[in-house]
Amino acid sequence: MPGVSYLISDRDYSHIEYYVITSDHKVKQYSVDINDGKTYDFFAGELPPEDRYTVAEYEIDELDWTSIVNVLTRVDFMTLLDEFPALTKDCESTYYIQVETGDAVHKSGGYGAGFKKDPESRRFSEAQQQIQRALNRNG
Repeated sequence: MPGVSYLISDRDYSHIEYYVITSDHKVKQYSVDINDGKTYDFFAGELPPEDRYTVAEYEIDELDWTSIVNVLTRVDFMTLLDEFPALTKDCESTYYIQVETGDAVHKSGGYGAGFKKDPESRRFSEAQQQIQRALNRNG
């Protein structure tokens, strides 16, 4: 099913918030605490042992879903960099967004993604902020 996945991790990748938003407006939020030194490819469905995460399910409203789709279209998300260069200054988080359409899948992000002032970073930031607003309003 087409949708958007969104991941936020802290600087040392020990706490992750991972969201899967589907086109039917359903959201699955995984709150993950990793302290085993392993990395997981959440976008490929990899999860740590069940005692390391909780799952919450809820829905966003149609207007928020439409706003997400519109901003992803406006910023031409499918052409954004796969991996943003890491910030040289301290940042608290790593951000990734993956968009799946009926035709393609594209993931973009990185450590401090969207915090630089270049056009590419601004496009990512605009998409990230709209997704975060929709999740905050409904979650």
